[in-house]
Amino acid sequence: MKKDLNKRKNIAIIGFGKLGSALYYELKSKGYNINAVIDKNIITNNKIKQINKNIKVIHSINSLTKTGFDVLIIAVKDSQIESVVRQINKLGIDFSDKIVFHTSGAKSSEILKIKGLLNINKGSFHPIQTFTNISNKDTGLLRRIYIGIEGGHRFINFASGVIRKLKSNRILINSQNKEMYHLASVFSSNFLVSYLSILEKISIKAGIPKEKALNLYKPIIYKALENIFELGTVKSLSGPFERGDIDTVKMHLGKIKKEKVIKELYLILGKEALDLASSKKSISIKQKREIGQILE
Repeated sequence: MKKDLNKRKNIAIIGFGKLGSALYYELKSKGYNINAVIDKNIITNNKIKQINKNIKVIHSINSLTKTGFDVLIIAVKDSQIESVVRQINKLGIDFSDKIVFHTSGAKSSEILKIKGLLNINKGSFHPIQTFTNISNKDTGLLRRIYIGIEGGHRFINFASGVIRKLKSNRILINSQNKEMYHLASVFSSNFLVSYLSILEKISIKAGIPKEKALNLYKPIIYKALENIFELGTVKSLSGPFERGDIDTVKMHLGKIKKEKVIKELYLILGKEALDLASSKKSISIKQKREIGQILE
């Protein structure tokens, strides 16, 4: 059996937050050697000690010179990457044969302006997943998902090997498309949470107790998502826009005329639903025009 040469590499992680901790545990569980975790945040370090006393955390990037790493993962906030790079550049480490990548969804590998680091060895590695807490074990959050990667070919080869071990799938992203790619990720998760928060508020306005305001709609939400991934968005559309029910749309708008946020969202989503209904050919040209006029 061919041995995985990637597993022989020593890996250092800068940042032990929600994503950094998930990477730590899942890479360890797959046999990768992580010989250094660096996190200067005192609060984070205290949390790490509470979670797992066996993890030795280095408090200063300066100690990176003593770790003998082959691969460096920078798992910090987007706004901190350039600062980390500046600190690394003061250390005088030979990066000519090292692989370095960050975990930002919005930033490309071009931000890694590290002295001596070859373009073929740098990249970005962004799991399309949501992380709500610092991990204290292998949670499986990085398995069977898509991970967006971009960068030099040596990094791509290394990252692809890691992704295979995680039983996940890679998606190659052009560096020029990173911002739009990340925007799509925000819509898929962050704004989904925001949308459901608004749904909860509307439900409460309808007299539903807060503790039931979301659970009431759980079956229909799950079924809608199931339909979307099985049939696609166009065929999954149902409801008043799919039927061309102009009276119901008018009634909705009349009810929310004083609810600025809800009304604005209704108008935006209503126009998209109208386009989907048109693509589905479930409404006539006249119905689309009439409903479109009241959404303006």
